[in-house]
Amino acid sequence: MSGASPTGSVTFKDGATTLGSASLSGGTATLAKSITGAGTHSLTAVYAGDSANATSTSSASSLTVTAVTTTTTLTAAPNPVAVGAPLVLTAQVTGTSSTGPTPSGTVTFRDGGTALGSATLAAGQASLSTKPEYQRQPQPHGELRR
Repeated sequence: MSGASPTGSVTFKDGATTLGSASLSGGTATLAKSITGAGTHSLTAVYAGDSANATSTSSASSLTVTAVTTTTTLTAAPNPVAVGAPLVLTAQVTGTSSTGPTPSGTVTFRDGGTALGSATLAAGQASLSTKPEYQRQPQPHGELRR
């Protein structure tokens, strides 16, 4: 900001969403904020003005936020497990960026193309209790000979 030593605060926005405000110091306001939504964001800074300086809004600055790549590890316990016995499937999801957010959301556990169930991640981990079912294998049909 320039002019007659501006005072007050600047509000930072992502589109219509307010990210936060910061006080001016030496004509500069700084806000440290994590933006968690992947995609393109239109950021602006809005100066509230003071008794000697008018309100002003910066031109929009485009910021592209990319999703953090994740790695998922699956464990099954016990392994091996008997048909009909309890089985716990645990997925550990970690982000490949040390500065990114902890992964959140839902994990769907599958056996091939069949969904066994879903669980919500907590601290990057989701678990599902299930019981393996016996799948009868089709038997080939043949002729009975005497």
